[in-house]
Amino acid sequence: MSEFNEPPKSDWAEFHRVCGWLLFVLGGIAFVGFLNSSTESDKGAAIQLLILGIAGGIASFFAAFLIDVFTDMRHYLQSGNSTLAEMNSKLTGLAAGQLKIDVAEARAAAKLATEKRLEWTGKAMQRAGFKEETLKRALTQGGTVVAWGYNVDGQTKVPAGLSGVVAIAAGSFYTVALKQDGTVVAWGANGVGQTKVPAGLSGVVAIAAGQYHTVALKQDGTVVAWGDNDKGQSTVPAGLSGVVAIAARYYHTVALKQDGTVVAWGKIDDGQTKVPARLSGVVAIAAGGWHTVALKQDGTVGAWGQNGDGRTTVLAGLSGVVAIAAGTDHTVALKQDGTVVVWGDNDKGQTRVPAGLSGVVAIEAGGKHTAALKQDGTVVAWGHNGNGQTTVPAGLSGVVAIAAGEYHTVALKLPE
Repeated sequence: MSEFNEPPKSDWAEFHRVCGWLLFVLGGIAFVGFLNSSTESDKGAAIQLLILGIAGGIASFFAAFLIDVFTDMRHYLQSGNSTLAEMNSKLTGLAAGQLKIDVAEARAAAKLATEKRLEWTGKAMQRAGFKEETLKRALTQGGTVVAWGYNVDGQTKVPAGLSGVVAIAAGSFYTVALKQDGTVVAWGANGVGQTKVPAGLSGVVAIAAGQYHTVALKQDGTVVAWGDNDKGQSTVPAGLSGVVAIAARYYHTVALKQDGTVVAWGKIDDGQTKVPARLSGVVAIAAGGWHTVALKQDGTVGAWGQNGDGRTTVLAGLSGVVAIAAGTDHTVALKQDGTVVVWGDNDKGQTRVPAGLSGVVAIEAGGKHTAALKQDGTVVAWGHNGNGQTTVPAGLSGVVAIAAGEYHTVALKLPE
């Protein structure tokens, strides 16, 4: 059942608070100027600036207060309406006898979902270049999770006994795992419910994690999302179906449909959810902090959204791409020959690919760092390492999948 989580913070309220402090600083400067003024005209001007600074600062803080109050009221009203609607739906279903379950049908559906999920996972790993014996072990046994880097919210503290994992995702300060039975486990920060998996969620075949929201793709091609919804990133478009892949980042979510078209929702200020007209033939998607990337069937890449550091300016002549990833402000492409190409912001070295890197089968992009999985099951990472996110644990091997959060990195490895 829905619960009352802490309301999300408003960007506009924070903006007004910053303006308020700046105006107070301006008033302080004016006061100093008044004390040091030698003429009446200078003193008059200083007094005017002082009044402007104090009055403007008070007005800005009052505006921030009103925005916070409005945001909180809207959040709790929406939570309350959602809870009432959920309770009403359950009571109606119980009264009509619709909650009865046929055990044989449930088992058959579970078996079909498992087979489909393993088929999709197997195809993805096969495209990545894993050997047949690795495929068989990954799909029949699942794996364990290893995480490193920033851990203030417990995002790298893997739950004891977690096994049978077939996919992983990393949010800004939390981690998500998809188990072989189609259920989801999440840990780390939970300020807005991002790690509180909806009760009864099953039949999941893929997962994605944004900054504070989580997304799951079900075997029937529908999408479920939970956590922060301040920008509408968790409000799945009505009637969305036929989805085969999902991606999420800061405040937006992206879905790839079976027909090769793309749907995106959430924050649109930077154009990251404005899918180019007539875009088709897409086989993979990635969501960056403020941009979105698509890989087409012909091995070329398209990108849209904010381009301050050139993250959506695809390198001229780039082709033969088989996988893509997107960080906060950089973009990564894996080529068919196992080499990696990166572009966009490089303030932490995230686009500086290690010399001689080859044999790569999968890529991931975090906040300011990049990670690559090699065919021999080892991991290479570069870029920002302020929290140890690119310091791969010594001796780590047998890895079959990787994920990168804002300041941490995650690996899925096969049992010994």
